[in-house]
Amino acid sequence: MDGEGGNAVGQHRDSEGEEDAGSGAGADSSVGSSADVSPGASEFDLPSVLARLDDPTPATRREAVDRIRDAIDHDERPERCLPAVPKLRTLLEESTAEIDYHDEVAYCLAELAAESPTDVAPSTDAIAGFVDAHDSHAATPDLLRCLAAVAAERPAAVGDHLETLAVGLDHESPAARADAAAALSRVAEGASDDDVASIEAGDVDATLPWGRVLESLEDDLARVRENACRAIGFAAELGIEVEVGTVRDRLAGLADGDSVPAVRERAEWALERFPEA
Repeated sequence: MDGEGGNAVGQHRDSEGEEDAGSGAGADSSVGSSADVSPGASEFDLPSVLARLDDPTPATRREAVDRIRDAIDHDERPERCLPAVPKLRTLLEESTAEIDYHDEVAYCLAELAAESPTDVAPSTDAIAGFVDAHDSHAATPDLLRCLAAVAAERPAAVGDHLETLAVGLDHESPAARADAAAALSRVAEGASDDDVASIEAGDVDATLPWGRVLESLEDDLARVRENACRAIGFAAELGIEVEVGTVRDRLAGLADGDSVPAVRERAEWALERFPEA
């Protein structure tokens, strides 16, 4: 896998010089007040937590989510929380009128996706569905981070949600935009990879709003620009005609004058993928 595609993945709130380090959801590190929750607690009773996630009382379910977050943040083995993913997905699907901690659920899912994308991949539809319905919700940045983590290892699982990722390119959070761009570029890469099943070039061409991708070439965040270049480069390899004349000019401008070397290199790489004029 190309390193830039996973640049936004598997790093909790990776901060670069131009990035807003506090832009992701779940920045609040508070946890519930249940007796078995304490910073650095080493005991994690999985059967008890799973049972509480099914409890009909919202407050009890919240305590279980807090316990999972505490285990993720302070224990050395967050993988012990992976069996909770299906139940976290169920909570994510609950109405915002019923529970008010979707952001905590999203944080847990994003951290667990970084730990094991394969375990979270079956929840992609629910994750993308929440983003579609609540693009400005506090949970959305972490859910985009989750989709980026899954796309890094299982791009086909995200292939049906290109429009959702394109919406993420407009998010006010720089980290959310970076994660959306990284996921898009990985799906485009997957479509050009014969070893990745279920991603067709025609589907990518038909469903991805390429105009929004082109706009991302001018994003303030280098990681967004870089991954937009990647997506366009792989599209060129697939023979997708993405406003070729306009794209060449924009990529040439980045290759010659972008302030970030990685963006210049990726823009030049993308240009080389286009057929000779």
